Order: sequence, then structure tokens, then C-alpha cells
Amino acid sequence: MKHKTYLPLAAGIYLNYAILGMATIIVSQYGTQFQALWHTDVKGLSTVIAMIGIGRLLTILIAGYLSDRLGRKGTMLIGMVAQILFLMGLFFSTNLISACIAALFMGATNSFGDTASYPALTDAFQEQAASMNSLVRNCLRSLKDA
Repeated sequence: MKHKTYLPLAAGIYLNYAILGMATIIVSQYGTQFQALWHTDVKGLSTVIAMIGIGRLLTILIAGYLSDRLGRKGTMLIGMVAQILFLMGLFFSTNLISACIAALFMGATNSFGDTASYPALTDAFQEQAASMNSLVRNCLRSLKDA
């Protein structure tokens, strides 16, 4: 039986979470610039950040269902497309409403990423499943705290 290496899978998943964490940091770090771009104040910026959580809540059940139906790879690809839409929307938004809509895609990215990556890592690294999945969360938490 041929031994299959899952190192590229793990590297891709961790890279995806690193980008997710960096995107969250960018919104917080450059809040003043985004306030000017979106013609809003701190309250508006907080609304955009809150929309990330709302986007996650709105999509988590759909993401789980699609992960079971489409498979982990398809679900992860949907999450990556949502991430691209968020990043493009973040920088091309000129008002608060469009920035909030873009932030919903960030929440979807998080939902689709979680429903695909945790099962994929568990399947790929059966003996180290807890360590591999905990590394995802600890990595993301470290990036958000930075």
C-alpha cells in the first residue's frame, strides 16, 4: 500500500487560516484609513467587524451541509472564493454598506474553512488529529491577538 503524504494539505489549510487572521488584523490595524475610505466613524468600523461574526452565523449550517455533500475540497474552495470576495470588497468599498456586505463574506470564509479543514485534518492525520486541529485554532488565535 502506497503511503500518501498530507503535508501539502496541512500547509494549505494553515496558510488559509494565516490569511484569515491577517485580514482581521488589517481591518483593525488600518481602522483610521478604512473609516476615511468608508466615510464612517469608529462605530461604523465596529459594525463592519461585527458583520464578520454575523456572516459566520448565517452560513455555518449551510457550510456544514455542503461540506458533507460536496466534500472537503469543494467546501474549502468555496471558502477561498469568499475570502477573495471579502478582500476585494474590503479595498474597493467606498461606503459602509458595501464594506458590511464584504465583511459577510469574511464570515462565510470562516464557516466554510472550519467545516472543511477540521474534518480533512482529522481524516488525514488520524493519530495526531487533536494536535493538528488544535494547531489551527492556536495559530488563528495568535494572529488575532497580535
